[in-house]
Amino acid sequence: MPDNGKLIELARYLMGPDSSLVDEIELAINKPHDYVGRFAKRLRLRGIRQPDNMLPWIALVDGLLERGQLEEIDWKGPPEEVQAALRRITGQQGEWAWLWDEDPEGRFASCSPGSMNSSTTRAGFSW
Repeated sequence: MPDNGKLIELARYLMGPDSSLVDEIELAINKPHDYVGRFAKRLRLRGIRQPDNMLPWIALVDGLLERGQLEEIDWKGPPEEVQAALRRITGQQGEWAWLWDEDPEGRFASCSPGSMNSSTTRAGFSW
């Protein structure tokens, strides 16, 4: 069984004084049918029509997406897609190329999370 207390703690950390995401997660935990009814449209996009045990996590992910605090990236996408997502989330327009080294074929080869600063980590990028 997932530790929903830790999930709520994470949401509080990520959202600071905005408690609306915590409210949504608590609704998913305490009244999952109400959560599914309230967010039926976005849940249908995920193929969810009724509550399941992962609903609180889905509430976190969908809530962060809705608030512009999370970006979904295709794992096979080009580095420029990662750069664009980082710019949108952090508001930093600087160059993000330091995040990877290119292999001879130009693919996304590696990431250097140790070089990330605390504001980036606070924005949701932690390894």
